[in-house]
Amino acid sequence: MNPDGTVKIEDKPENMDSQDKIMLEHGIDPYARNKLAYLDRTRDQRVEIGKRYHKEQLKKSVLYMQQHVARLWGMTKDVAKRKEGIFELWDECTEVGDPEDVAGGEAARAFALSYAKTLGYTPDEVAAFNAKRQSKQPFAP
Repeated sequence: MNPDGTVKIEDKPENMDSQDKIMLEHGIDPYARNKLAYLDRTRDQRVEIGKRYHKEQLKKSVLYMQQHVARLWGMTKDVAKRKEGIFELWDECTEVGDPEDVAGGEAARAFALSYAKTLGYTPDEVAAFNAKRQSKQPFAP
């Protein structure tokens, strides 16, 4: 089981008998029943693990945004590309959903906006970015 509650089940052909290998060659999973039983048996546990993982990731929203901004700054010195990149990072932040999701999006968005304010967007640039934004909030550095 992965830290986010997902599961990847891999067959080990070296441990299969000849009948299982033949079934697998014909597109039949000889272990499908066992796999489904395991997934059914662990569903509630995996959902709870996934929820905890998601909450932990949301707490790191600003850190992740900081990493994205640092990557953007490392990729280009072109101010126009940085402006566009900051806008795109800002625009991708979550605005709807659970209160925790929205709070994570708002925190990340505030961090991106703090960088946007240092770049000196012109009114025309702001208008152009607002014309193509996906988010509900207007972009206003």
